[in-house]
Amino acid sequence: MLPRAGTLRERVALQAATAERDAYGEEVDTWADAPTLRASVRAERPSERLRAGRVEGQTAYVVTLRFPMPSGLVPTTAHRLVWHTAPGGPRTLAVTGVAVESTSVQLLALDI
Repeated sequence: MLPRAGTLRERVALQAATAERDAYGEEVDTWADAPTLRASVRAERPSERLRAGRVEGQTAYVVTLRFPMPSGLVPTTAHRLVWHTAPGGPRTLAVTGVAVESTSVQLLALDI
């Protein structure tokens, strides 16, 4: 089912990892922006994880985008999202799952 335009209230930028050379000729990983897209973002399930001996809270998000996307782009788990309109300011999310349907793409994403 095609996501209704009114439900796509958030702005997200899909980013892909690229390798560039720094001033010393060393390869450095950077992130290149794809076009900013309209999306629906909803918190799915809060969880906790152990990191560096501390318990940290983490929330999974389901991000819905229209499909097909501009310039034939298909998101994968190698991408990440920058959620520009997140409460409290921009937030970077790692894409951990992708479900492509005929008219939409749903991404499972976690805070980085």
